[in-house]
Amino acid sequence: MNQLITIAKVGGRTGEEILSRISDLQRLDSGNNEESQSIHIACTSIRKWVERHASTPPVLFYCRYADVWSGGDLFQRMLGDYGSQPFEDSDGIVLAIKLPEDDSLIAHMEQRLRGDLQFDEQRLFLDLMLKATRSWTGLTKGGAILVFRDVVGSTVTDDELLASLETNLWLQEDIQG
Repeated sequence: MNQLITIAKVGGRTGEEILSRISDLQRLDSGNNEESQSIHIACTSIRKWVERHASTPPVLFYCRYADVWSGGDLFQRMLGDYGSQPFEDSDGIVLAIKLPEDDSLIAHMEQRLRGDLQFDEQRLFLDLMLKATRSWTGLTKGGAILVFRDVVGSTVTDDELLASLETNLWLQEDIQG
């Protein structure tokens, strides 16, 4: 899927409070339409808060990037048992990871990066997750890593990607329009 992935590290009590809220939302999620609407509103609120405060502590790391290929199982394939079970909101997938007291999450990601990753998208995701996890570790303890996945289109094939490098029609349209 063509998607936008947001990775944020929220430190201290605020990060822990967000983890608690996301955990509560997961317990509520029974597929009921009314509950689904409440979950959507709460997830949207968390997303907007993180985006609004992306450059201000306690947000200690923020990155949003395009991934035109990976599927919705990217988080679990790369991170295994770390974090909550990813859950779907109507805007995409949400994953919340409580930062462990030790370096086990960092060691896990470093090991995966040293391993045989099949795709560049996997390496990029793990590298950014590692940067987020390591950010401000000398000064802060605890907190959360939040990952949001927003599907914005269908998968882009290698041929489509290569063809897009040969033409600049969208740029011409944007400049003229």
